[in-house]
Formats: sequence, C-alpha cells, structure tokens
Amino acid sequence: MAVYFDYRIEAPESSDVPSHLTWHSSFPLLAVASSSPASGGSVNLYLQQGEQVENCHVERPQQPTKLRWHPLKPVLALGWENGEVVLLTHPSGDQTVLPSSHTSCITLLEWSTSGSRLVTGDQTGALAVWKLDARGRLIGNHLIRHEYNKPLTSCLFKPASPGDDVLMLARASVGGDENALDMFSWNGAPLKMGPQEGLAFYVGTADGKVHVVDEHCQTSTLLTIEGSIKKLFYFEKRKVFAVITENLMLSQYMLGPEGGAQEFMKVKLSSKAGQNVDIVWTENSFLITATGEQIIRLWDLERDDNYSLSLDETLGFERGEMINCVAYCAAKEILAAGTSHGHIAIWKMVVQPNSSSRETKILWKLQTPTEIEGNVLQLQWGSCQNLLAANNSKTVLILSEHVMSAHFSQQVSAVQLTPTQVIITQFSTGAQLALMSDMHIKGVCVSKDLVTVWNGKVVTVYELSGTTLRSTGSFSCDSQVVAMHGENLYTVEPNRVQIRTPQGTVKQLLTFSKTEGNPVLLSVCQSYLVVGTDTAHIRVFDLSRRDAKASCSAKNLADQISNLGALRSVNCNANGSQVSILISKVNGRPDHKVYFYDVEMDTVT
Repeated sequence: MAVYFDYRIEAPESSDVPSHLTWHSSFPLLAVASSSPASGGSVNLYLQQGEQVENCHVERPQQPTKLRWHPLKPVLALGWENGEVVLLTHPSGDQTVLPSSHTSCITLLEWSTSGSRLVTGDQTGALAVWKLDARGRLIGNHLIRHEYNKPLTSCLFKPASPGDDVLMLARASVGGDENALDMFSWNGAPLKMGPQEGLAFYVGTADGKVHVVDEHCQTSTLLTIEGSIKKLFYFEKRKVFAVITENLMLSQYMLGPEGGAQEFMKVKLSSKAGQNVDIVWTENSFLITATGEQIIRLWDLERDDNYSLSLDETLGFERGEMINCVAYCAAKEILAAGTSHGHIAIWKMVVQPNSSSRETKILWKLQTPTEIEGNVLQLQWGSCQNLLAANNSKTVLILSEHVMSAHFSQQVSAVQLTPTQVIITQFSTGAQLALMSDMHIKGVCVSKDLVTVWNGKVVTVYELSGTTLRSTGSFSCDSQVVAMHGENLYTVEPNRVQIRTPQGTVKQLLTFSKTEGNPVLLSVCQSYLVVGTDTAHIRVFDLSRRDAKASCSAKNLADQISNLGALRSVNCNANGSQVSILISKVNGRPDHKVYFYDVEMDTVT
C-alpha cells in the first residue's frame, strides 16, 4: 500500500503567502514565489523534503509574476511586475538580471526545448528573444524585440521537424562542405537523424491574435480568434494546433507547410461562469479542466470523447467540496486534483481492452483522499514521479509517495502502519511492540535481536529484548536501502556497499567497478547477500566468515533479459545458489515475469 508523506517547506519567516510554484523537469528542485501587496515578493528554492536552499533567495519590493525553469540546467527565470527578469542559478545562487527590455508586468516566460532561447513578454505587448549558452548563461543583449501593443498571454515553441536536419546537411555537403558530408556516416555506420531544437514559436495576445516568430526572429500573424488567448497546445500525433480562449472556446487548426492555419473544429468547453480555470494538456491527448465545481472535465482529443470525474463521499470526500486545480503525471498515469476542503484526490488511469473492437477504453479509478489543511489552490508533479507539490493558500507542502515498508526474518516481523509507526511482532512468543519514530520511516528491517529504520538521511538501530525496544545506535547515512545480518548492517554509496556496526562504524567495503554500477538493491537470506546495481548487474556474497566474500562474479542481466530497464527486486535462496529477479521494462512499467539466475550454472530463466 502506498501513502504520501507531507513535508512543509522550510520557508523563511519573512516569506508571505505563496503565489506560484514550479518543479524543475529534471532535478528535484522546487521554486516557490511568495508575494504581498505591502512588502513585495520573494522567490526561494527547496529540495524534495522541503529544505530551503539558503544561497538561492531573491527578494524585490515588487511582486513576482512568472517562474520558468530551464529545461535542462538548474537555472530559473523569474519575472516581476515592474518588468524585471532575473536568472537564478542553483546551487551557487548567482543572479543575472537581463538588460532592461520591459517596463511593465512580465506575463510571459518560455524556454526553447533545449534552453538556447528564452522568450520574455509583458503586459504592454513587448516581446524579447534572448540567446543563452550550453550552461544556461546569457549571451549579450536580446536578439530581437517586437511590439504587439496588446498583453501577451501564452507562448508555445514549434516542434522541430526531423527532416530539417538532413536537408540542411545535404545542402551543405552538396555545396562542398566536407564536414557536413562526413556527418552522413561515421565508421561506415549511417547517421541517425533526430530533431534539432525548434527555435520558431507561437505567441498569443489578449486581443485574440496568434503570431508566429520564425527561426530568424521575423514575426507574422498566424490567425485571429474572438476573445483573449488563454492557452496554446500542439497535438503531435495528429499534427493539430489548438487554441483555448479566456471564455473557454477550443479551436483546432491544421497548419500548412508554408504557413497559415485552417480551422477544422470549434467547441465551447463547459464551465462554471466566473471561476478561475485550471487547464492541463497531456502528451497522450487529454485536455483536463478544473473550474471550481465538484467535477473535473476531460476531453480525449485522440478518441473524440469527453466526460467528467466526480468525488465520492463514501471514500472520505465531503459534500459541497469544490475542485480548484489539477495536475497529471504521465509516467505514472495519475491525475491529482486539489479541493476547497484541503483534500487531494488521486485518480489512476486504467486502460481496458474493448472486446468488440480494437480500441481501448480509458477508466479512472478514484483513490482514498490525501488530507492536508487549507484550500488547495495549486498542484504540480515533480521531476521525480513520486513528488507532488501543493499550495494550500498558507504554505506549500511537498507530498512524497511511499510504499509502506514491511520485513520478516528469524520469526520477527515489522509492518509500517503510519509514516512514523511500525508494529513489531515476535512469532515465537506472540508479543507485539509499537515502534514510534521521530522521522518519516522509508524502510525497516529486522532480525531476532535488532530492528533498523531509516529515512534516506539517518539510520537508527534498536535492540529487541523481550518486550522492550532500546535505541542502540543512530548515524547519518544517505543510503536508500539497508540490510542486516547478525550484528552487521549493510548500506550503499556510489560503487560500494558498506558493512557497518550498529553504531555506524564502517568495518569493510565491497567495491563495484564503474561498469558494474552503483548498488541500489540489497537482500539477505541466511548467510548470503545479493546486491543489485543501477546498471542491472547482480553479485552474491557469502557472509558466513568474518569478512564478506564474493561467491560469484558480477552478472550483467541486461545481456540476458530483453527490454530490461531497471532492477526492481533481487532475492537469493538460503544457500545462495538461486537469485529471483523482478524488473521494470525500458518504458518504466513493471515486467510481470519472475526471472531466476542459477549461480552455479550461470544461466537466467
């Protein structure tokens, strides 16, 4: 069973009400903007358990209006109501103020897909394009500045066409460029052409116009629609350009190869008038809206279907509870919604085959709500699939998904009941003990004499004596996994397994080569330890002697199992001759097969 641990951000005392939040797409870094009409605003960065990054703090007498992370580097673009734009770099805290190009409230910040361009726009319609180097550092002044004379509301970079790269190289090679010609082959192998970064983009305005800015920063009007532009989307699978206006009119267009847009569908999205609208567009073609009602609406553009999802009072939701915001995690296929009563609703997507046709049916299964206090106004999934940030109008909480821990060994079991409580059962006597920890427990393991709990930063060891638990050691350790054998603890660090005493002293190191990878999984059975690494290697060690000794060489399972993405579980039998293996596929989803490695025969079945 999975639960969510909540970590309140360690905001400075000077911080006011949170107004914006955004996760980096690759790093577990959360940016939170706070603002107050009286004192202005500030922006701070936080780690995945809410720890403030002290160096990364920006404060101004004005209010922050936009936050946008660089797609690859830990660089945050900040827009302010006076037109200032600042680049904040983690972890140094270096701040780069862009040369003055705006004199009014920043309404637009958008990076190109690889971060070599940054688009800034403001309330008066001024737009600037900036160039940055591979480290996310500003290069000179803006490349171009355009005046649209209406507030800029949205921006979308145009996807690159894979054919463009081949065409450019072909033209260069025909023109006598030997380097370009060489790029078509390398040691006899054909060049695999992928899309380069698209530098053209679309920008929407408050008077219903969508303009296109090409790779050379030249601008032209693409289309005009009634109402202020709210969102721009591109549906890659169907090559469809979509526009949503402030009054929730959805228009879909086919884009011509030489420019121009042909509208082929227009529909009014249902909504409750006068409410703030939260709109999410997903890569698998779902358009999801929350409008302060008791339902959220979904439009499946691929299947031309639409429906709504509602809360269920029998699961713990309350009568009259309104949904304010939504967030979708594509990797886990989970939809989260924040409510007016401090609940976070979670729907899991289930794909059901249709027996009467080849098409599949999408179902959404509502889970028991996660409860936080306040009125949930914003939600966003983090770069790590298990992190969800929530703004409850008073502070920001980071929810970390955790599968409840359990372990059984030597007639002793441990079962986690809450983030801080574990029930210990001694089957030889039938006695039960409750272990209450002052930390959020991420893992537990037991033996007949010891109980160990950890949270990824600290490991604490308890001695089990009769019906009492006594703390016998606690030490700092970043290991995400821990195993025990006798009086020894086993923890991991890059390329090594550490063998420790209960007080944390390292007695022996088991080293792994760079090819073998970093240990990430540990499991002990009788006198054998099996270790799994992040490069899908496994090794078995004999623990029966004073020092641990390898009983086999490292085995690369990626050579034996097709479509292997990562190891999920490794366990060995009592004499260390067989290892059971569970894996995730390359696409991240679990493989439902159980694999077995015969150590003596060196075979995988």
